[in-house]
Amino acid sequence: MVFSRQLKALLFIAAFVGTATIACRASDIWATSKLLQPAELAKELSDAGRSKPTIVYVGPRFLFRGGHIPGAEFHGAAGNPAGLEALKAWAMNLPRTQSIVIYCGCCPWDQCPNVRPAFSSLQEMGFKQLRVLKIPTNFETDWVRKGYPVEK
Repeated sequence: MVFSRQLKALLFIAAFVGTATIACRASDIWATSKLLQPAELAKELSDAGRSKPTIVYVGPRFLFRGGHIPGAEFHGAAGNPAGLEALKAWAMNLPRTQSIVIYCGCCPWDQCPNVRPAFSSLQEMGFKQLRVLKIPTNFETDWVRKGYPVEK
């Protein structure tokens, strides 16, 4: 009987911890409709009949200078407070229906310190057509080496 109570307690704790872990991960995952793969964005940008989104690079300036998606804008690295404030100041007067794609590519997707704060801030500001370019490894590997357009 004691064993049964201990087992039930352990199962309860395991379920609680598992739920908490899932909740933390879920808060870091965007809806599929908000994620954009590199091939999808490259196709979208090459479609002459389609209006282009505003593309915003949210990583370090030195990487932006080294090469970025053509037409991308830089308003600061969103991983630091000054960069995030600059991004929000830029976005303040934009229509909330503006189509915006943010990206970084400084490092692997799950370690990027810039995309999550940028996405969260712009979403909190009410942007309805906000998407994030998912760059799994880094910009060089997942964009440049795939032959997608780059501007310096």
